[in-house]
Amino acid sequence: MENLKQDYLQELKLALQNHHEMEDILNEISTHIEDGIKDKMLIGVPEKAATEQVLHHMGNPLELGKSFMQPPSSRKMIHLILLNWAFFVCGLFITISYHFSDFRIVNHTWTYLSHKSHSILLLYSMYWIYLGYTIGKQYGPSGKKMVNKTMIWASIPNMVLMFITLFNVIPSDIFSPLLNPVFIVFCVIATVLFYPLSKLAFKIGITFGL
Repeated sequence: MENLKQDYLQELKLALQNHHEMEDILNEISTHIEDGIKDKMLIGVPEKAATEQVLHHMGNPLELGKSFMQPPSSRKMIHLILLNWAFFVCGLFITISYHFSDFRIVNHTWTYLSHKSHSILLLYSMYWIYLGYTIGKQYGPSGKKMVNKTMIWASIPNMVLMFITLFNVIPSDIFSPLLNPVFIVFCVIATVLFYPLSKLAFKIGITFGL
């Protein structure tokens, strides 16, 4: 059964011979095939049949190789970056409105957000998981540079906010009680974890996208 897998990978290698990340792609595909075979064998499918089913699901290796030769769309990257920036613009708008207006709905929104800050942080973490997952699923291993670049540009507002908060560039009272010392610590920890979370989600996305 190993021969079937190696023949498939050899054809894929021919289709990827000019790709600068050929070895990474082949390793990802090989791992995906092995995992798929093991999963099917666990439910009683014979090894040969499991191998044939997994390779059939993967599709023609030449067509699969062609899909990796297509450069990732920068439009997707821009959309993901702007989505995170939009979160901060909305937060800035609510903060300014809370301090410089008397709209009841703004006050209610600020109070609600203050009581749900930890839940909001958890939900916000899902954005970074979604970022890595969607790029991995759509572009596979060839999206590695794209996910790194997207995360760098998308995290600029996070870095700026963390800097002005930790170094008290803007009085912390402006964000009170939304940003209290305990919550700030959670935010710093979460910001550090965003990168590995996105990278893990990227690898999971590759698996589900193949």
